[in-house]
Order: sequence, then structure tokens, then C-alpha cells
Amino acid sequence: MTALQARRWVFVALMVGALAALGGCGPAQRSAEPTGPPVAQASQLEAYQTACRDAASAASTRAQVDWPRYMSSKVAVSLDYRLVIDANDNPLPAATHVRTGQAESSSAVLVTCRLMARLNGGDAHVTVSSPSVGEDRWIERSINGAGLYQWSWTVTADSPGRHSLTAEIKPLVVGANYASTNTMELATDLEVGGNWFQRLAWWGQRNWPAALTIGAGILAIVGGLIVFRERVSKLAEGLHWPLGKKTPNSPTPPSPAAPVPPAPTGGG
Repeated sequence: MTALQARRWVFVALMVGALAALGGCGPAQRSAEPTGPPVAQASQLEAYQTACRDAASAASTRAQVDWPRYMSSKVAVSLDYRLVIDANDNPLPAATHVRTGQAESSSAVLVTCRLMARLNGGDAHVTVSSPSVGEDRWIERSINGAGLYQWSWTVTADSPGRHSLTAEIKPLVVGANYASTNTMELATDLEVGGNWFQRLAWWGQRNWPAALTIGAGILAIVGGLIVFRERVSKLAEGLHWPLGKKTPNSPTPPSPAAPVPPAPTGGG
């Protein structure tokens, strides 16, 4: 083989190698993409609910507390008091859950899987009752499928005026960062109307020392008026004696003389 032929074979070999290299640099095949709807990621609420299925779980989450800040009623008329803790990712307005009175929401608070709550009346004239009964009136609740903790009480007042209610919430499962002494208190103003007699009686019960003083003063005034009237009446009798009656010091008028019959005449 001549030198010229050798160079030609080398050139052909180089061209074949270059073409082979170019063929290997073509577009890569894409892997097949999965079909169907995307897999939904678990929300914060769902993850919390799953964790709370364990009775010993110390899981916690942020939630919104809804309760009535102000309520009004009448004597012996019962009200429905509702306390709701909304642990949803986007809590609803307080009025959605609390429909009696003026609803109010707290800022986000930390809650645990199992909570306890109770409602206290401010005085002996407010009765608080519930179909659920717990030790020292504490009622336990766990988060439900809607992401809520719910309590309900019946409130009845037997006296008019301004009263107060206090709801207390505390965790039942104690975690390292949430001591059992952390109890949340929620105040409610209760205005109870009544007639004037009920309001007067209620005022007297709450202010009995002042009521006794005022009552004694009124009795003294009435007694003084009665004595004064009797004296004035006696004085008026002495100054203006009624016609046909004698005054104590008036002289007795003389009796008119009896008529003298005429003397008889002396005729036949």
C-alpha cells in the first residue's frame, strides 16, 4: 500500500468516527410522566388529627377560641352558652359558631389533643348547667372531624341586673412546654332585665345596709307626718269649731223662757 492510500484510509476512519460521535449526541429520551391527579399533601389539621389518635400524644397546634363576650336575657329565661375552639388552617368567623350574644375570637392559642373546660357563674343568682358532668365541673373534649372542640351550657338568672360569667380552658395532656397551670379564662358580661319590682328587690339584696338605712328614714318621715297631721287636726278643731258643736270654753247660752199662759177671765 502506498503512502497516499494509507492517508486515505486514515481520513475515512476519522470521518466514520466523527459521524458516530455526532449520532450519539442526539436528544435524550424523556422518561414517561405519571398520569392522573396529583397526590394531595396532608394539611396541618389532618396531621394534627392523625397525631391525636394516639391517646398518649402530646401534639399541639395553633387554634382560635370563640365565645360570647356579651349576652342579654330576662329573669328566668335560659340562654345557650357555646364555647368553640377552631383548629382549622383557616378558622371561620366567631359568629359562625357562637350565635347567642356578641361573639368574640381570641388570637391564636396553643392547644393540645384533649382539652377540658368549665363555665362559672359570677354570683349565686346565676345557674349554669350542662348535660355533661365532670369532676369539679370540668368537661373533657377531643378534636372532632371538623377540626373543632365544642362545649355548651345553659345559663339562667333569677334576678335582674348585671352579672358575669367566666369560662376556663386547660390542657389535659401535659407536654414539656405546656404546664398544667396554663389555664385560659374568658369573661362574659350578662345583662338581665326585669320589671321595676324585680329590680328594686335585686338592688335591696345587693345593697341591704343602704336599703335598711333608707327604709328606716322613710318610716321615720311617714311617722312624723302622721303625728304632725294629728296635731294640726287638733289645732284646727280648736280654732274652727264646726257649727252646732260647743267649744270647750264657750259659755252655755240661757234657755228661752217658757211662755206664760194668759190668766182666766171672770165671766159667768
